[in-house]
Amino acid sequence: MSECRDRRIKVIIFNAPTHRDYNEAIHPQIKSKMNEWANETCSKYGMHYIDWHDYYLPDSMFRDYNHINTEGAKVVTPMLRDTLMKLGCI
Repeated sequence: MSECRDRRIKVIIFNAPTHRDYNEAIHPQIKSKMNEWANETCSKYGMHYIDWHDYYLPDSMFRDYNHINTEGAKVVTPMLRDTLMKLGCI
């Protein structure tokens, strides 16, 4: 992290949308621990955490259960760009 700070590189943890079946298979306690860790880590190091794991996309926008395809990227990318702009990251 110090190298990123020295170079003024902003670090962002991005939890991208995942397929609802994949998302439902993850135990709620694990999701909670992941969010707790991400929030604590981001707070400690001055990073941003963007959590869209449960953002709904239709099945047709996923390549597999954990990765969006080109159509999904056409939806998510502009939203991510706008969010990063609002956060002052770009």
